[in-house]
Amino acid sequence: METAERKRLDSLDGLRGIAIILVLLNHIDSAFITNATPNILRPIIASLFSSGLNVGVAFLFILSGYLMAYIYPQPQSNLAFLQKRYTRIFPLFITMSFVMLVYRILPGLHPLLRIGVLLLSTLVTHMFWVHIIKKLHQPLVSRMLFVGFLCLQVVMAGIYALIIMRQPALVFNQLIPDYLRESVIFLVNATLTLPFGDYVPMLDGVYWTLVCEVLFYCLYPIVYVPFVKIVSQQKKPMQILFLLSLFPFYAGLTLIAENILRFHMLKLPFFIYFATGVALGHLSHKNSVTLQKFIHSAGFIANPITFCALVVIMRLSLVNASGQAYNWIVMLWSIPLTFVVASILHNKNSLGQFLSLKKLLFLGTISYSIYLSHTGIVDTLHFVYRPASLIGNVLFLIAAIALTLCIATILHNLLEKPYFARSKDNHNTTPSIDITFNRLSIMLASGLFLGTFFAYQSSFNLLSFDSAHRRESITSPLINNNETKISFEQNPEVALKIKSPEDKLGIVTAHLSYDFISNKKIHLILRHRNLCLK
Repeated sequence: METAERKRLDSLDGLRGIAIILVLLNHIDSAFITNATPNILRPIIASLFSSGLNVGVAFLFILSGYLMAYIYPQPQSNLAFLQKRYTRIFPLFITMSFVMLVYRILPGLHPLLRIGVLLLSTLVTHMFWVHIIKKLHQPLVSRMLFVGFLCLQVVMAGIYALIIMRQPALVFNQLIPDYLRESVIFLVNATLTLPFGDYVPMLDGVYWTLVCEVLFYCLYPIVYVPFVKIVSQQKKPMQILFLLSLFPFYAGLTLIAENILRFHMLKLPFFIYFATGVALGHLSHKNSVTLQKFIHSAGFIANPITFCALVVIMRLSLVNASGQAYNWIVMLWSIPLTFVVASILHNKNSLGQFLSLKKLLFLGTISYSIYLSHTGIVDTLHFVYRPASLIGNVLFLIAAIALTLCIATILHNLLEKPYFARSKDNHNTTPSIDITFNRLSIMLASGLFLGTFFAYQSSFNLLSFDSAHRRESITSPLINNNETKISFEQNPEVALKIKSPEDKLGIVTAHLSYDFISNKKIHLILRHRNLCLK
């Protein structure tokens, strides 16, 4: 029984390997390869190199939801559950955040030195994590580290939302010292408090998925599990109705997040994949007979050809979509992609057997290391060579994949394996501690959520006391629209009237501030979506 179960989960590891390769290819320039492909095959090749964001990430999210519901259907301790997830994610992530910070501070660093920094940082983390923390082998020490980091996340989120974002972006980007700005960028990235605003840049463009992943882990024991328990007690029509209601729910939540809260990085439509994955994991536990019947009846989609066709069709359906249409298409694709995951749980079909190949299992095993390291490695190779021909593009592709696999294997062995070596340790907490933790989590989350309303400028603040302005602009005298700085001294007759665009919810997004300079000289600086008087 254990062997059959292991093989069944192996196919999921193989799917993770396919997903991570799609993500890797998505960040490699393939223009020469795509252009050299015959027209009849070009959609397939283009999909192979551009499906990482949609197909690759979608499968990774479905797998996360499925495995959480399958392995932890009812966590005994929410605090222990989060600690295990954090221990799995953050040692490698913080290490790579530091590496990317070094790359940012020293953009001209020699490629060999960039690789050296990555390996040296990995070795230092390994020595600290394995030979200091693990040797202590005290649950209290591990718990203190976890709680300390959790508190650091809350503090950084508060600083980001209540202090940093109260200043115009110009202040953060140009007026504060470089060392302070880079330190803030590192702390905000390393603690994944990025969704609270757009001021602080990502050290790596793939971090948005980890923001979603960690938020899912935090919500899983306190939101997903209770809802699954309630819905599972209903009749089947009500269960289907609840799942269908998730689509307008996430669509509305996306509208609020993007147009009011400005939480663009959360990509809330993709959370439907976590939900469908959780539903599949629950079905595997509670109604495996029904799932097996579906798997047998869905043999027509459980083959590599159909799988490739789905990838191409999904890519084509999203290539020209934007706005709410894009969000709806992304969400609707959660149903067929979840069906694909369900179908490969039967390792006897051709797709399950294909995904159980050892090479794909290897890729799935080191997928997290590949995910965090591949963009830095690709950028490093760009210092050495940028493709200028088809042959050069192919050689660059081979070199990028080979070097990424080598580095990812080292990262996996030094930083990920120690987690699995003690993953069976007992992290349970007493019920009273867990209840206290749950209450504190709800209080802190509510406090941060409300704090963002007060922290943001008039770009979204529903509680703002800003006064309304008429739809007029500077009309006397006429001023060139291309001007970005206007002196009141040179234009004494200017009648200052403000025109600001509204977002989709009708909220004015202008921000005004002013400062009196010596000799009564005031300069009007016009910026996109912002107006500042200096």
